Amino acid sequence: MTSETFDTPARRLILALAVAFGLLFIAAAVHNEQVDVFGEPPYPVYLLRQVFFESIAQPFYLFVAVFPVAAGAWVGVGWVRLVSGGPPLVSTVLPYGAFTYIRVSNGELVGYHTSLHQLASPQHGMEWMLPGLLLITAGGLVSLAWRAGPGTAIATVGLIATAIGWTVTERAGQFVIDDRALMSFPTSALLFGYYIGWIGVSVGAASALQRWFSNSAATTAD
Repeated sequence: MTSETFDTPARRLILALAVAFGLLFIAAAVHNEQVDVFGEPPYPVYLLRQVFFESIAQPFYLFVAVFPVAAGAWVGVGWVRLVSGGPPLVSTVLPYGAFTYIRVSNGELVGYHTSLHQLASPQHGMEWMLPGLLLITAGGLVSLAWRAGPGTAIATVGLIATAIGWTVTERAGQFVIDDRALMSFPTSALLFGYYIGWIGVSVGAASALQRWFSNSAATTAD
């Protein structure tokens, strides 16, 4: 199968959406702790709810993460730009780190969230996560709309900032928000959404290095 197979807007769009939502459904299947929060609905319903309604803002987060990738695929951006910009953007709605809400009065689990958008939401009080989210999003957009090299550099800084922010936030331990819900972190590990972001920046970095070596070789030959 040649690359020309996907060189139509519709086919590129379908491929981009299939990869993005495939990763989202894999994430929902792997990190299925929210079944306890959702009252154990039938498993297919749980997967749909996890992907599309992790919180009331989830549809907006999905739009921010997936629409630029779909638009880039439709207008025909280069594969390097699409692969270097798409994974960082999609990664922001994949699991980065887990946190829970537990109602203080009765110990009931009332929330379990994992995506970077959730971690960086203002109401959650994790201000250390916001710079990483903004930089990763900006890097993905720059890669898709302009060039992979600068976008990769921005997203790389964002991923590093996210790792630092997660370490600081998680080590702060349990705390109370609005005197109602106790927030805790069931694991200190960064989850696979974070590493999906690194896949994209690795492709961008490899492309930039290849271009640099090619230009150096051409200059030397001249």
